[in-house]
Amino acid sequence: MSNSQRRLKRTITLLGSTSVGKSTLCSRFVYNRASTDYEPTIRNQFQHKITLNSVEYDLQIQDTAGLERYPTISEGYINSDGFILVYSTTDNQSFQIIQDIFISLSNELNKTIPLVLVGNKSDLIEKRKVSSADGEALAKEWGAAFFETSALDGKNVTDSFIALLNLIDPIQKMGQSGNGVKKMDKSSGAHIHSQGLTTGPSAKSSCVVS
Repeated sequence: MSNSQRRLKRTITLLGSTSVGKSTLCSRFVYNRASTDYEPTIRNQFQHKITLNSVEYDLQIQDTAGLERYPTISEGYINSDGFILVYSTTDNQSFQIIQDIFISLSNELNKTIPLVLVGNKSDLIEKRKVSSADGEALAKEWGAAFFETSALDGKNVTDSFIALLNLIDPIQKMGQSGNGVKKMDKSSGAHIHSQGLTTGPSAKSSCVVS
């Protein structure tokens, strides 16, 4: 680490129902590989270092057990610096469950939090059940960043984690109008607002990625 770099510790938690690919997303991001063998996760923790915007991050990534309808968010996850909420583009039920998870998270927290919504398994085109437009609309409603990913081939996986880190630690304040500042990431076709999610009754949309 150079003298000009800062070092920060950040905790990221992935939430979603069973079989949406949370563990595979973590494995792809941390090890750049994906396992096709499925074993239900109880709880995994990954350690990873990444340098971004002259900051060296020590990341603790929490891969949670699958949550089902009307979930309770464990107290151990509430103090995370940011969240990635994951559903499968091939499973309508997982898309419904992620909305229940969001409600539970909102009920537990009453502060601005960085949030990314991820529609995983986008490579399974013929099995798609949830449209990109539906995912983008939900993210906009929440004020969350949005990516469709493929943990199998790596599409948008690293971009999703980097987008979350940029929401956790914005590199600069930009002139704002309305609910946020929209930037264009031409490499991924993503629209990114610079702020995070505000939970609670007065929540307003502030960050959208499509």
